[in-house]
Amino acid sequence: MDSVKTILNNIVVDSQKAEEYEKMIKKQTMKEEKASLDYNFKHISGVPKRYLQESLGTWECSSEGDIVNLRTIQHFVETKNQNKILALLGDYGTGKTHLGCSIIREMGGLYITSQKLCIEYESGSDFKAEANKMQILRKYSTAPMLIIDEVGRGFKPDLEKEIISFIISERYANDLPMGIISNFKKDGFVRFIGDAMYDRFSEVGIILEFLGCSKRFDKRVS
Repeated sequence: MDSVKTILNNIVVDSQKAEEYEKMIKKQTMKEEKASLDYNFKHISGVPKRYLQESLGTWECSSEGDIVNLRTIQHFVETKNQNKILALLGDYGTGKTHLGCSIIREMGGLYITSQKLCIEYESGSDFKAEANKMQILRKYSTAPMLIIDEVGRGFKPDLEKEIISFIISERYANDLPMGIISNFKKDGFVRFIGDAMYDRFSEVGIILEFLGCSKRFDKRVS
């Protein structure tokens, strides 16, 4: 009888040790994942230096609409919406870039402006370039998360539309999330991407409009 108790006690102890070991491994894995995410955010993501210290927590809401938009973005990040396209639309200085960079902080991935994307793409024609055009498109089509900022401000509108349409199509086909930031209003954004692309976008897209005054002006005044 005593030997049976001893065996049972050993099983309990071994089970507890295994559970503690599993928790320790999980904690270490989370720590390593966070360290990797932090490194990528600071050195690989393309997020501008100005926004490296910003997060969803440092974004200031100025209206009820801002609160709703922030909650939507927090849900997008927390649920890791793998097949969603987020469009942040609104006037200059309403904090859209801050939010876009904060999404990359939370989810990993790449940030780039539309103009820089076009320049990088065209540089792929140079035989000395590190990557050709197709490799550049693949880079932004397959990143775990992508934010394209300043959409609609490219110096070659037709080229900008072609590149962004290609990337949206590829990410849509592969259930990869992305974010688009623009000063367009909703109707202008729809005209920019075209009816066919908007049809796809409407299936998986989330449009958030930022209608407040410039937060940059508020900072200058204060």
